[in-house]
Amino acid sequence: MMNQKLSILFVLILSVIGFNTTIRAQNKILFVTSNQDFYGNTKISTANHFEEIVVPYDVFVKAGYQVDFISPKGGAIPIGYINS
Repeated sequence: MMNQKLSILFVLILSVIGFNTTIRAQNKILFVTSNQDFYGNTKISTANHFEEIVVPYDVFVKAGYQVDFISPKGGAIPIGYINS
């Protein structure tokens, strides 16, 4: 009986911790970008589409979200397709 009560208490504690973590994470957006410079072994350049990043970024920030960026290699990411 004591083990059953401890098990139930343990499950409740884990549920509360998980619930609180979920609530805190709801105000964050994570952009996963590419740092691939070229398509395969070609000289055809590739890039992250500027508008596909900046437009949703603007919407998310205005809505109160914290926005972070990551890429597989870290560091700078190639940005392209900018129409002036």
